[in-house]
Amino acid sequence: MKRLLVLLLFLALLPTGTSQESLDELFSASLLQMDLTMTGTLDVIPESGNAAVSDLVANFSYVPQESEQQSVRNLLFTPGGESHESYVVFRWGSPPSRVQYTVSANIQTTDHLPTIKSHIPFPVFSVPEDIEPYTMPSQMIDSDSPDVQALAQQLAEGETELYSLVFRVASWVEHNIEYDLNTLTADVTQNATWVLETREGVCDEITTLFIALLRALNVPARFVSGVAYTNFQEKDDWGPHGWAEVWFPEVGWVPFDVTYKEFGYLDPTHIKLKDSIDSGEPTVQYQWSAVSARVEGRELDSRTTLRLKGLKGNPKVSLLVKPFRGVTGFGSWNLIEGRATSLRDVRLVADIHLVPVQGMNVEQPLVQYVLLDPGESKSVYWLVHPAGQRSGYRYTYPLEVFSSGAQVKSSFTAGENSPVASRQEFATIMEALLASDEKSLVQDLRLECSNATRLHLDESPELVCLVQNTGSTALRSLRGCIAEQCESFDLPIAQTHTMRYPLTALGAGQHALTAKVTHSLISRIRGVELELLDHPKVSVTEVSAPNTVEFGENFTLGVLLTKSSYLTPEQVRLSLLDQTVAESPLLEGEQRHIITVDSSLLRAGKNRIEVVVSYQDGRGGTFESRGEANLTVINVPLSSRTTFFLQDFAAAMLRTLTALFS
Repeated sequence: MKRLLVLLLFLALLPTGTSQESLDELFSASLLQMDLTMTGTLDVIPESGNAAVSDLVANFSYVPQESEQQSVRNLLFTPGGESHESYVVFRWGSPPSRVQYTVSANIQTTDHLPTIKSHIPFPVFSVPEDIEPYTMPSQMIDSDSPDVQALAQQLAEGETELYSLVFRVASWVEHNIEYDLNTLTADVTQNATWVLETREGVCDEITTLFIALLRALNVPARFVSGVAYTNFQEKDDWGPHGWAEVWFPEVGWVPFDVTYKEFGYLDPTHIKLKDSIDSGEPTVQYQWSAVSARVEGRELDSRTTLRLKGLKGNPKVSLLVKPFRGVTGFGSWNLIEGRATSLRDVRLVADIHLVPVQGMNVEQPLVQYVLLDPGESKSVYWLVHPAGQRSGYRYTYPLEVFSSGAQVKSSFTAGENSPVASRQEFATIMEALLASDEKSLVQDLRLECSNATRLHLDESPELVCLVQNTGSTALRSLRGCIAEQCESFDLPIAQTHTMRYPLTALGAGQHALTAKVTHSLISRIRGVELELLDHPKVSVTEVSAPNTVEFGENFTLGVLLTKSSYLTPEQVRLSLLDQTVAESPLLEGEQRHIITVDSSLLRAGKNRIEVVVSYQDGRGGTFESRGEANLTVINVPLSSRTTFFLQDFAAAMLRTLTALFS
């Protein structure tokens, strides 16, 4: 009998017969009520004409059990059996050629979390006498194997707390042992040493290795048989399954399903039927008296029917997801933080899932786990690298994280002219963040940087970061850095230190800086994104006109305007001969204007045509740029020459009189 693996990934990975929503509803329900029916069949096979069988007995050990998470109603045995503490006995005095026995019950399960509120010391030195057998090696759970012992010692090195140790062992097994239903383990259960050597197995073997590693460290653990819902290989039903229970002092037995990645809890689709010292114990044992006959058992027929599904359970955690950089350049890496905060008054393991995004490569596993104390917050990180970006586009990458009924979203963008960071840069940042999370005084140090994201270079901007000691321990020899500018300082209790970084030398554009404060006992790191703004500038790149033009004819003047600053010019106005000929609210890149000009407005001979561009900066500042072209007007009639002469004479007299009387 083999168990099956549930795949709780994403919609694209689900079999067509089951929606993600229906799976989520089952696994996150506050309670489930199910009818369970298990039917066994025995065949009496004669081997001669005078064959006979009598006193056939079947000891069946799959009996639904009461627990904090599971209640059993209407437990029935057919035909009437003798109920014992952990098994039921069926008897037939003179059995027919085929007999059947049935165990049925109505089961209610909940999303119960075991009550572990405080830290429990490891190693465990004192174990009650009735629990001791669960620390010993058995046929399949060969915890005395040298290979198992060596790995257990390696995993336990430096660990002083029991839940943390069990979580570490479960995480190692989940990460390093591949679930594979196509190996020989599908028919024959293998021991823990074999699983460790081959790094593969089904749920029995995966659980067997997990238990063996714990027993090698004198941590009591036992094998649990039951049924659970699975959608593996399009089954979409309840199927046989195996998981573990670990004994915690002052708490009792706590479930760990490494195959389903449920550490310290079970989803309500799990129905417990049996616990045992070894994973190889049979489900049913037969006895009979016979003459020239034998008895053979068929595979157990187990059916589970859902009768009632409760409302969605309350989330175990609240979530936050944020990118280290909100804006990145093409080809840049980024770092994504997923942060979980426990909402329960007991310790728990939270699974933090990052939803995959097309075109964004993720280096770390999409699902990561954190062990949380009541009210505690912890973060996990993903290095991501968007690919396939094309010039001329701006990309938005949605971020979605979910866990235990909670869900949160964010995003970041990528553009051509935005800051680019390497994988190594973000790997270093991630390493510092993970180290910071592990330090005991991390909550006693605050690092906050000014939140102004758009600064003007003409105002001599600077980045200001405040470092505050919020704890009860004076911090000495802190090292604070903004980018490559570093300083050392002490920080007494309740005091604040200011770090300043001048920004003018960076120049206009988008910039990404990292601020960090480090100490042997504590550290903090912050990413800062800034946009530094210059004055707007429009260049009159080109003014084109014909060399000569006949008087009275229209001609075209070509004007090319180019944005020459980082800041986008606003309210752009193009003027020619004191007349506005074109307007635009913004100038992004280039604008080409074709203007029709009446040559009769020009003078005979050579003319210098000046174009004037006025524009603003969004703060009330006004700026001008100019350009010019030269052309010659020919064949001007005498009357027009006379008119221009008189206009020039009048203008000259006006200037003279103005100068005399000013």
